[in-house]
Amino acid sequence: MTQKRTEKNKYKRITTEGYCTFEDYIAEWLIIRWTDQFKMDKPPCEFWKIPGKYEEMYQRNMKAAKSLHKKYDPLVICAAIKSEHFNKIYHIGLKCYGPRGWKYNPLAIEAIKRYDKEYKQLLKAAEQKDKPVEQKETKPLQSRKQKYSNKKTSINKLRDL
Repeated sequence: MTQKRTEKNKYKRITTEGYCTFEDYIAEWLIIRWTDQFKMDKPPCEFWKIPGKYEEMYQRNMKAAKSLHKKYDPLVICAAIKSEHFNKIYHIGLKCYGPRGWKYNPLAIEAIKRYDKEYKQLLKAAEQKDKPVEQKETKPLQSRKQKYSNKKTSINKLRDL
């Protein structure tokens, strides 16, 4: 956490003052949304440093956000999490007993994919509206002239024998 805004730390912290990375911002926002929805105790300031249930969920969400950051644009991820696609989804990283210790929430991944698809369609529609419609020059169609030949093919010659 830094007090000043930098190229890497450009998102404002929610619970404390200062700026953080994209992954930290998403993880913090998801934890606060989760606690508000289920009427749990508010997480304390800098809850990601205090061992407990908030710290574990924060770490899993942060690792999942870091991996998603490689596949999708941060703007798309952030907008998808705040959209109606994420209405009943509160975490993007779930507890897993594998080597990583976490896995993606399949519902969250599907919601981000759907939002990304809608976003790209929206951009494509906006680009098409901006482009002027080009009229193509139409040339008069010409029909082919049929040529008939009296030459016999080799198969027809063999049939005649």
